[in-house]
Amino acid sequence: MKPFDRCTDAEFEALAREAARWPDAPPAWIRQALAAFPARTQAAGLAGALRRVVQAVLAFDSFAQPPLAMGVRGLPSASRHLLFNTPGRDIDLRLAPGTEGFQLSGQILGPDETGLVSAQALSEGQPSGPAHQAQLDTMGEFRIGGLSAGVYRLTLDLADEQVVLPDLHIGERQP
Repeated sequence: MKPFDRCTDAEFEALAREAARWPDAPPAWIRQALAAFPARTQAAGLAGALRRVVQAVLAFDSFAQPPLAMGVRGLPSASRHLLFNTPGRDIDLRLAPGTEGFQLSGQILGPDETGLVSAQALSEGQPSGPAHQAQLDTMGEFRIGGLSAGVYRLTLDLADEQVVLPDLHIGERQP
């Protein structure tokens, strides 16, 4: 293999394409390499290497009415537990009131990978204000604090896909 500093643009682009197919290639590096060839990669369909999953499916919500049978019995809690499914992954979320707004924590259960989680506040269905973001750790876990009550769109930017969860209503339990 030639040293990178002696590669032509075409050779470097071929290496970037090959790297995009590696299952353990760091996603940030792939995006950076593909961004170096925007016109060619879009024409070649490499920009489509990021597959978009339109919606994950809600499988469990501890605030559901009527309450679903759970292993833990007792009085209703201010904390909320949600579980979403998407092909090849489960997304486990916990919402709890905190001293400075609501705390969102979660874990992506599925292939080990890195990624970024964004919680974007919505107003009348449109993004409102800056998104709250957190990186996934080595166990696929994340924490986002200081969320106000309201509606949020949660987006998970993972190695080979973007998962968008149904709009999430954060706040107190509604009777």
